[in-house]
Amino acid sequence: MDWGSLMSLSILGSVCSSVAIVLAVYMGIRYHQFLPKKAVYDSLEQLSHQLEEKREEYDDVRDSLSLAKNTIQEAEERQEYLARTRDEVQQLESKRREFQETQGQIESLQGQRRDLQASLDELTARQVETESRLQKQLAQILSPEEFERRKDEVQGLQRRHRELTESVANSESRSKELAARVSELNARVSDMTTDVEVLTVNKAGLVEAVSGLQARREQLEAQIEDLYHMRDAVAGPEGVAEASKVTELLWTPAVHKADLREGPGGITDELQALERAQELIQARGFRYHERVIKAFHTSLKCSEDAPLTVLAGISGTGKSALPRRYAEAMGMHFLTVPVQPGWDSPADIQGFYNHLERRYRPTELVRALLQMDPVHEGWPGWAGESFVGLKDRMLLVLLDEMNLARIEYYFSEFLSRLENRRGIDQASSADRKAAEIVLELGTMEHGTDDFRLFVGGNVLLVGTMNEDESTQALSDKVIDRSNVLRFGMPNKLLLESRVTRSGVNAAPALAHATWKAWTRFNNGLLLHGGPQVDAWIGDLNRALASVGRPFAHRVAAAMKSYVRNYPRVDDGDLQIAMADQVELRILPKLRGLDLYDPKAKKAITDVKQFVSRELRDDELANALETALNQSGDSLFHWAGVDREGVAAPQV
Repeated sequence: MDWGSLMSLSILGSVCSSVAIVLAVYMGIRYHQFLPKKAVYDSLEQLSHQLEEKREEYDDVRDSLSLAKNTIQEAEERQEYLARTRDEVQQLESKRREFQETQGQIESLQGQRRDLQASLDELTARQVETESRLQKQLAQILSPEEFERRKDEVQGLQRRHRELTESVANSESRSKELAARVSELNARVSDMTTDVEVLTVNKAGLVEAVSGLQARREQLEAQIEDLYHMRDAVAGPEGVAEASKVTELLWTPAVHKADLREGPGGITDELQALERAQELIQARGFRYHERVIKAFHTSLKCSEDAPLTVLAGISGTGKSALPRRYAEAMGMHFLTVPVQPGWDSPADIQGFYNHLERRYRPTELVRALLQMDPVHEGWPGWAGESFVGLKDRMLLVLLDEMNLARIEYYFSEFLSRLENRRGIDQASSADRKAAEIVLELGTMEHGTDDFRLFVGGNVLLVGTMNEDESTQALSDKVIDRSNVLRFGMPNKLLLESRVTRSGVNAAPALAHATWKAWTRFNNGLLLHGGPQVDAWIGDLNRALASVGRPFAHRVAAAMKSYVRNYPRVDDGDLQIAMADQVELRILPKLRGLDLYDPKAKKAITDVKQFVSRELRDDELANALETALNQSGDSLFHWAGVDREGVAAPQV
């Protein structure tokens, strides 16, 4: 308890005592306890004086208490001020010591400056003396005009000397950076030199092998010529096969109608069909993120603008299983075409005319396309009992490990024909001509026209590609005409064996008309968001243009087609669809950029910030950040993003 509280209690006690005495007198009078009147009056007067004195004393104490409180408050404020002053004094003491140290350094530097100034003054005096002497000598030797000219030259050289000195001083830091960069490039050049030496040795071996193959080719051509002569000698003029014999093998079905049942149970609602696909794929022991299945489904719907869907990534991530199980879940016929390393011409997927047998040797793919052809139904052999036309059904074709061979060699012509389908009238033979697949049937021998196939929208093409040292990279032509789904390294691995659940059956056959009803073609505009998509595409194209990799109308149209066909895009999935296109179309075009190039790094950073800021796809942005900051290689490699979708190991 402080002093002020004690004083208040003392005064309160005195006042209470006085009041008690007055009350006692009053009560005594009231209860007839008579006292002498004069004594009572004296007591009352005395009590009144005491009460007045106590009041005055109380006022004095109260004033003293107020003064004491003010004094205590001032003391506390002074104490705080002293504490702040002490901290400031300590800081000033630290600054004083730093100032003394700096002052010593300044005095030392001033001494050095005085020494240098003295040296400079001495040199200046010597220079002035030398210039004066030279001027006198030149004045004696040269004419006044020549002397002035030489004098101007000297002054110009002096100015140039000062400029060069300043330039050298400013370039010192730049020289250090360039030296570090040169050291790094030297190391890379050393590695490349080693690679060139190895390639040179390989080239020599290949040249020798090519020479041997050319000799072998000439030998085989001679043998073929001899066989032709032998065939003609044996067969005679009647040995030429009929046209029906030439195309005989085409009518062997590659797709069987019984593989998919007809009847009830088919789903015509697109979203319900996707849910069924997710359920069946999981029942077969595979797990893919919902966005992966939607991206694959949407890419197939865009076959008019992007005829090929590519599934790329490391082996064992479920690339080949996804199209097979998707076709089973959707009710599509499925055909696998294993690509071979030696494929180098369109004949490897379209077949060829065998001049010895005098008939066409079709591939399984061509026979399947013949069955799915929606416009040519009047061929000989079409009405054969074993041949079944399936133009009203869907076929999913898988080119498995399509980059084991150079894709442009065997698939480029086929891909161009597919692209030419866009916007044509299928009922017009003139319009179809540029989009039809031409099969050469030995026209020179038979005098007949080439055989033509039309690949309609009921045929969907998918290719898988592993990325290792034995495979070929995709060219820009293929990338621009494809959606590339990249399967990255899974964040989680399934270590248990694949378990197949029963109770989920394959879907009945999907009608081509149902698939077309799910597809929004070029005239199917977005209900909203169209201007926003155009603005996003413009931003991305400017980022790619800064590193010399812009895209044109074809890619822009394909991107809008994807967004337009994405499920539920009109209900709020616009950003998800656009993020998919960044992953499937934009990032494959950035592969191989030099991350040491500031422009390349800025372009990739701009795309990452665009994904994070505009599209709100944090998983994709984080995967881009990881690829951007990878160590061990200066080139940008896009390895995909794992969205917690894990493909079960196959056993």
